[in-house]
Amino acid sequence: MRRDNSDINGHESAASGGQNEIGYFRHNPENYRTNGNKVPQPHNVFIDRPILAKHIAQLVTVLPGVKESTVLVTDDHIFVGVRTKNGKHNPKILKEARRTAEAVTPRYYKVHVTDSAKLESQINNVGMRMRTNHDVEGVKGDLENLLRQMGDKTPPDVNENIQPKSKTDIGY
Repeated sequence: MRRDNSDINGHESAASGGQNEIGYFRHNPENYRTNGNKVPQPHNVFIDRPILAKHIAQLVTVLPGVKESTVLVTDDHIFVGVRTKNGKHNPKILKEARRTAEAVTPRYYKVHVTDSAKLESQINNVGMRMRTNHDVEGVKGDLENLLRQMGDKTPPDVNENIQPKSKTDIGY
């Protein structure tokens, strides 16, 4: 097996040595000063949304009483559809699914969890549209509708530019 990660297929486990068993990084901003004595901001930090969605779905289905989960991740919202094993509404399972998703995501994400078959189907439909034809503009309306149905009035950011356009955008 080559050590450049080109043979990683996603089925490795830490016990078998296929993936890194730990992650470690030490950062001291003093080591990264530029000529102007400014510390550069980390512009290359990103979230791999498909991998995050996959991990959340896998973790949620491990919870007791969960049969299946569907997860959709945008730039600032996570939608989790949960199917229980007995097919009944269970607030405790929904709470645990939310806590599981929140535990592995940055805090600026809003996590929305449902066990409604209708909403889970909508999450699935939007996710499949994005996967097959990358129709970002076409699904914005569907995402806003999904948010409203789940009780959130804020519009989702889908690949929006998060950099402020002027000083007034950041409160100066």
